[in-house]
Amino acid sequence: MKFEIGQELQVFSDHVAPVLGVYEQAIFIYLFRHSYLEGSDKVTIGMRTAAKKMGFGSGDGSRPMSEATMTKKIQSLEDKGLIKKIDSGRTGTVLHVKLPTETEYFRIIEEAPEALSVEDLDFFKDPVGREAILIREGSRCFYCFASLDRNNYVMEHVVSRPEGDGGYKNIVAACRSCNNKKSEKSADTHLRNLYRARVLSEEEFQERLQALDDLGAGKLIPDMDAAVALETTHP
Repeated sequence: MKFEIGQELQVFSDHVAPVLGVYEQAIFIYLFRHSYLEGSDKVTIGMRTAAKKMGFGSGDGSRPMSEATMTKKIQSLEDKGLIKKIDSGRTGTVLHVKLPTETEYFRIIEEAPEALSVEDLDFFKDPVGREAILIREGSRCFYCFASLDRNNYVMEHVVSRPEGDGGYKNIVAACRSCNNKKSEKSADTHLRNLYRARVLSEEEFQERLQALDDLGAGKLIPDMDAAVALETTHP
């Protein structure tokens, strides 16, 4: 397995780390060390054991991250396309770890044109584009209004791939529950299911149907300037 460690660390520092939280960075470095530096692109970890080996932070009250936090951040890294769960058993969880140069963050920055129109941007892949979608949704799930933050949201294709693209007219921020329940169903069918389950009121249901129409008509344009400003102040 050939790779240049210097290049991978440089790409991680310049392109991948800026879109990760501190815990996510620590976990990815740990996974990278126990996979590629051991001659494999896979690693088997026990959540509790691995959590105890992470950075303890600073101060007298410093403690390792909890197993629950470790599990949550592993899921976040998978959602961001940096790792993939292969299997889970008594010996631990088997993860496939991507090289930093294999991630979408490196390709986007290296290959995207300087002045990319909002109409041409792939909001599913672009880190700032994803932030802009979250801002557009007001940090709430497009479908059910559940509260979202930078660690728990999912980029959802309104029209599933391969028919649907990554443009802002087809990408919304959603909670994991809606992302899983909608699956391959149409967005309006999912909204009707939420209404029948009394997750949405009649007024909210009608408002979401209108928002869905506005989305397809290109009326819900993300604010890229706000997203860039947020990335600058809260990397």
